[in-house]
Amino acid sequence: MKRKYRAAFILPANTNKELGDDGWEFESLERLSNKIMESLVEVLSLKFLESYLGIAVYTNTNVKMSIERDDQNLIEHISFQIYDSAMEGFKKKVKACPWYEQIDCFVPSETNYMATHSSG
Repeated sequence: MKRKYRAAFILPANTNKELGDDGWEFESLERLSNKIMESLVEVLSLKFLESYLGIAVYTNTNVKMSIERDDQNLIEHISFQIYDSAMEGFKKKVKACPWYEQIDCFVPSETNYMATHSSG
């Protein structure tokens, strides 16, 4: 049986977000620091699961984190599948990180995208 989850993303600040046919697409010239990834692994108690097509996956009981890198091996964004009632704990832990003000923590289910998105 598949468990239901909510998506969340850690993005460079001021990243353009667009809901496309294949899901959320992000565009930014900035990249995330490896220290952010390392910090998330620690504060969320994640363990390495696998790596495929340039995506490294870490997991615990209620969170699956995928690190997506560009051609220069820099982190473009970090996506999360957050299961059960773990979202509030996830947000609390991320907000407590020293780098929180330098990133965009995007939770699509908590955003009225159509009302806040302006198209050119």
